[in-house]
Amino acid sequence: NDTKIGQKLSKKDNGFLVFTIYRNKIVTINMIDAQVWSRFMVPDVSLHAYIPGILTADDFKLCGYRLGKTFTGNPNQSWTEKGKFDGFDFIGYNNVVIGYDDSHQIRRVMLTRSTAVTPRGVTMGDSKYLLLYLYGEPTRIVDDGKSEIMEYAAPNKEPQYLAFTIGKSDGFISGVELRDTPVKKSEK
Repeated sequence: NDTKIGQKLSKKDNGFLVFTIYRNKIVTINMIDAQVWSRFMVPDVSLHAYIPGILTADDFKLCGYRLGKTFTGNPNQSWTEKGKFDGFDFIGYNNVVIGYDDSHQIRRVMLTRSTAVTPRGVTMGDSKYLLLYLYGEPTRIVDDGKSEIMEYAAPNKEPQYLAFTIGKSDGFISGVELRDTPVKKSEK
């Protein structure tokens, strides 16, 4: 059983949301008063105030990787998956796949396992409703028949898009991707 601290409520509410996670799934969401916070045996963590619908530059990174930064490659030869997709070279390791151009600038970042999470704690296998709760309404939704892609555009007008693929039949996230172009209907 693992407890993850979620978002701090508004200053006047002075409370916290606590997500209890078991086997990589959220099993409970509780609100606690700030006065009882010290009674919990929780390690010192930095709390973040996330407001649905208000995204920041920090939301547009996955596993520490940001678009436009130089990808240094595979220094210890531990990255095992390699290939080409969508015109970019790709290399992957554990939880993440990085797509980069000829000048080694990162153009795509994709999560490959549910153990990798977004800065707001969303990952593959989470529900569409948790995504909407933490991120708010998407900038746009692309429907490809079997799934819908909820896409969030960067607030600073840079070409950065955070795309979540959600199965229509079950409502759960099956893919998370940070990209430099909007999703096209034929891509997924």
